[in-house]
Order: sequence, then structure tokens, then C-alpha cells
Amino acid sequence: MRVIAVDDEPISLDYLTLILSDTPEIDEVVPFKSSKEALSWLKDNHADIAFLDILMSYMDGLKLAEEISNLQEDCHVVFVTGSTEFALDAFKVHAAGYILKPASVESVRKEIAYIEKLSSKAKHGLKPLRAQCFGNFDIFYKDVPLKFKYSKSKELLAYLIHRRGVAVTVRELVAVLYEDRKDSESLQSQLRTLVSDLSHTLNEVGCGDVLSKARGTIAVVPDKLSCDYFDYMAGSEEAARTYMGEYMAQYVWADYMAGRFDMKKNNI
Repeated sequence: MRVIAVDDEPISLDYLTLILSDTPEIDEVVPFKSSKEALSWLKDNHADIAFLDILMSYMDGLKLAEEISNLQEDCHVVFVTGSTEFALDAFKVHAAGYILKPASVESVRKEIAYIEKLSSKAKHGLKPLRAQCFGNFDIFYKDVPLKFKYSKSKELLAYLIHRRGVAVTVRELVAVLYEDRKDSESLQSQLRTLVSDLSHTLNEVGCGDVLSKARGTIAVVPDKLSCDYFDYMAGSEEAARTYMGEYMAQYVWADYMAGRFDMKKNNI
């Protein structure tokens, strides 16, 4: 494994380089004191991981991460910085890790182990977006739960996953999400806000293509995410073992599915 380290503070760079050089999984460490030098090198050389400081002159680490992604999509970025304030920005550029200075052997090796796990999943065709439907519903990107501005945005996604790729109309969604209220232009406007929030959240992690939109309808594309419910319905014994009698338990509209699942489980 070849990695680069970029930091315009010589002491921090030397210390990080020493830790990386002593890490068994790493074959070569190439240090750079500036983003410009790193980018120039990356145009002709490949790196598996880039450890980047964020606050640097010429080009900060966040911008550098974007440039690296354009040059080498398979290069994982780990930020090594002195502040937690950039954590959300790091998430937006799809960083694989975030280490607070001073870096430690333990923190570096933990990030490398995580990246190796991600690489292994990618080789086996596993998807970074994962839906958990058994028990309470949740949705994860690289094993981190996605956060939505509105709780009903998450419920909207849950229902679309529940429909397994079937195109759902605005009227159906209003009836499900606002079951105790009469359809109206106001509710349809609220629904459009939820769709916008859902799309924005998925786009933030590069998974906007999980949604398929047509005039007046919306659906999920099942092949774009992994899901225990999808696996269960396909007859997976492993998925069947994870079903403990609850399905999207926080949503009333999902209650009726328990009986169907019990019948399905008896046949797996």
C-alpha cells in the first residue's frame, strides 16, 4: 500500500510520516510540504490513501481532497487536523477518516483498518449505502447513519424502500405520510420539501442515483443499495436469521408486513 502525507507544518509532517512508515500495511510513504507538490506528483503516480492536513496555504486540505478525487477516484482521503470544526465538511467530500492532531499509532491504524474493510467490500460488490429495515428503520452510508433535516424525509425513504422499486405517486405518499389529514396543495407542498431534503442528503454522499423520478412519481433503484429486507425477500437464509419479528417498527403503515414475513420465513 502506498500513501502520501501532506502538511505544511514540518514537525507535524515528520511525526505523521514516522507513524505511517512504521505501519505494517504500508509499503511506501511519500510526504509533501504543500498541496501543489502533492498534486504534481499524483498526476504521474498512484496513491492508495492520502493523509491531509486541512489548514494549509496555497490550497487547503478540503480543496486538495476534491482535486485528488478528480485525479484518482480510488484514493481514500483521511484528514489529520487540529480541530473538529471541519468534520461536516470532510463528510461532504467523502473522506474515509478524520484524525485529530497529534496523530497516534492507534488512530492511524484504526483508519487504515477501516479503509481495508471498505476496499474489501468494494471488491465483493457491496454497496456503500445500506438500509436496515428489521427492527427500526435506518439508512447508513459507509456504516454511518444518514441525518435528514426532517424526520419525515427518512420516513419517505423508508416507504420507497418498502415498495422495492415500484413508482409511487404523490397522492399515495401523501396518504401514507399524512394519513390523518386530507390531501391538499399544502400537504403536497410539504411533500415536495421532503423529496428535496431526501435528494439533497443522498447527493451529499454521492448516492443521488438511488432515487428515480418521473412526472408525478418517485421510486428507489433497488440495485443501488443493500438492504436486509431485499435480501430476505430474495430468500437469503442469512437475512432470515436477522428478522426477529419487527419490520420498520417506528412506522404504523409497516405493521401489516409482520404476518407476511413470518409466512416467508417458514419457507426459507
